[in-house]
Amino acid sequence: MNDQPVPSSILPPSAPRKSPTMLILVVVLGLGAALFATLAIVSFGQAHRAKADANATKLAAATAARTDQEAKDTIAARQSNESPFRSYLAPNEYGGFEIKFPKNWSSSIDEEASSTTQVALLINPDFIRRVNGTEGLMAARVTLSQRNLDANIKLYASQKPLSQSTVSVSGIRSTQFSGTFNDKRTQRIVLVPVRDKTIIFANEDKNYAREFDAILAQSKIVP
Repeated sequence: MNDQPVPSSILPPSAPRKSPTMLILVVVLGLGAALFATLAIVSFGQAHRAKADANATKLAAATAARTDQEAKDTIAARQSNESPFRSYLAPNEYGGFEIKFPKNWSSSIDEEASSTTQVALLINPDFIRRVNGTEGLMAARVTLSQRNLDANIKLYASQKPLSQSTVSVSGIRSTQFSGTFNDKRTQRIVLVPVRDKTIIFANEDKNYAREFDAILAQSKIVP
C-alpha cells in the first residue's frame, strides 16, 4: 500500500469559512425585513380600520342628518296643513321675498325677467275674474317693479288727491298712498324698497282692507 502523500493540487477545495461579520449582517437584515413586514402589516391594518371608522362616522352623520331633515319636513308639513295661510316665495333673482295669504283664496302669478314688472301676484278670496279684458277688483295685488322707490313715489305723489304716509313692512321703512287714484279702482298702495327695485302692494277691493293689512304684516322681505 502506497502511503505517499497526495499532492495538494489534486485535493478537493475546502469550504470557505463565513466571517462572523457576514453572519451578523445577514441576521440583522433578516430581522429588519421581518420588522418592516410587521410594521407594514400593522400600518395597513390601522389604515384600514381608520378608513372603516371614517366611513362609519360619515354614514352615521348622513343618517342622522337625513333623520333630522325628515323630522323637520314632517313638522313643516304638519304646520303647513294646520296653518290657514299659504305662501308665494319669489325666486332668488327677484329677491326671494315671501307673501302669505289665506290658503283658500285664489291666486295667480306672472314672472317676467325682462319686463318692467318682473313679478305680478294677484290674490283674491273669490275667482280672479277678467270680464271683457278688464280684471275684477283684487283684495291684494303685489308687484315687483324695476323702478326704484324714488321713481315710484314721484309717480304717485303727482296724483294730488292722494295722502302720503310712512309705514313699516317686514321691518322696512315704506311709503303708503291712499285716497282717489287715477285708475278709479285702487284704494291703497304701499311701496317697499328692495335694493334698486320696489315691491308694490295694492288694495283695490275696500271690503278686504283688513285682510290686506294682514298680508302686509306677514310679508317677509330682505331689503
